Amino acid sequence: DAISQQTSVADAISQQTSVADAISQQTSVADAISQQTNVADAVSGLASAGLGGYTPVGIIQHALEFLHVQANMPWWVAIAVMAALLRVALLPLAVSMQQNTSRMFNIQPEVSRILLNMQQCSKLGDQVGQAQEGLKLAELYREHRVNPFKMFFMPLVQMPIFLTFFMAIRRMAAAPVESMKTDGLWWFPDLTIPDPTFSLPLLTCVNFLINIELGGETAASNPTYETTKKILRIGTIAILPITAALPSGLFMYMVTTSILTTVQILLFKQPSVRTLLRIPLLRREQPAAKL
Repeated sequence: DAISQQTSVADAISQQTSVADAISQQTSVADAISQQTNVADAVSGLASAGLGGYTPVGIIQHALEFLHVQANMPWWVAIAVMAALLRVALLPLAVSMQQNTSRMFNIQPEVSRILLNMQQCSKLGDQVGQAQEGLKLAELYREHRVNPFKMFFMPLVQMPIFLTFFMAIRRMAAAPVESMKTDGLWWFPDLTIPDPTFSLPLLTCVNFLINIELGGETAASNPTYETTKKILRIGTIAILPITAALPSGLFMYMVTTSILTTVQILLFKQPSVRTLLRIPLLRREQPAAKL
């Protein structure tokens, strides 16, 4: 009888465990259904507001909504994380561009000399000599694996990304996406309106100026860039009043991107990082040859 009772108790415990497991499974199913419902509601919300879709702008909006709903991120975090992910995705291109720029910098004296010879041949009407100097320049580029047009790759890639992100967030703010009105940070809780304190535009402007002084994406200074630097300084300050009217959510993207660019520039200036990434040291950074 005792053994029978123990068996009955064991069976009862087993049944309770089975019931608990069933309840746990039902809870998991319910949670999964709830998550799917939230995603469906989010997609439906974007569609009802005229947002989303399969255009580049719509894809960015869906990606931001995914981070907000699935990862349970506040909107300001979702925007910053998305900006960081895009920045990381561009890192291989930035490294390649830095390698090319450094090689270009190191052969600049030879390039200047050849260009000067080409100008002199042109003044003298010596087309044969000019062509020979052109061949020397092409050979110099080939020998050092330099592509003079590669410096334009990063701006050409970044500009469409910036414009896509710009339109995505601006349209979400204009709709507006209601949850963005209360999902900001500190002094800018509403991401759909401009920063009332003007702090975000000013912070972005200052950070852009810092990046310009550090050497921009290439993290290298040269005579040509010195001229470009003056234009960039004026342009950055000139557009400050215009950017002040942009929604705060957009500045979360610009501030994050700008800060990460600063970090990248500083890292690219470190000899150990340059060696690791196979970025040639600039001539002024190379150790003197031993006699």
